Amino acid sequence: MVNQKKVKPGVIFSTHEFAMTKGISLSAASHQLKTAKKRGDIIRLTRGIWANQDHPYFNPLACVPWLLGKEQGYVSFLTALHRWGALSQIPPVIQVATTGHSRKLETPIGKFEFTQ
Repeated sequence: MVNQKKVKPGVIFSTHEFAMTKGISLSAASHQLKTAKKRGDIIRLTRGIWANQDHPYFNPLACVPWLLGKEQGYVSFLTALHRWGALSQIPPVIQVATTGHSRKLETPIGKFEFTQ
C-alpha cells in the first residue's frame, strides 16, 4: 500500500502536479517520486508520468490521455472491440488511434501502440 505521507496525488499524475500539490520544487518532487518507486509504492509510466497501480480506481486504459500528452487520440481497434464485448480475444497491446506520430511504448502496466 502507498505511504500516504509521501505520495498523495490521484491515480495517475505528473511530476509537476506532485510538486504543485506538495508545494515543493520539481527536483525535490522528482527525488521523492523516485524514492517511492524504489519502495514499490508507485510506478513510472514514462518520463514525468507516474501511477498508483494499487489504487482501487486504477485502470490501464485511464493512462492513455496521460501518455498522449498534447496529442489527441482514443482507445480503438482491437482494444475497443474487446472493451465493448464485440471481441472475446484479449489484445496483447492497448491500441490507440492518435493525431500524433505512430509509435510503440512499453510500460510496467503493459504495451501501448499509438497509430496515426
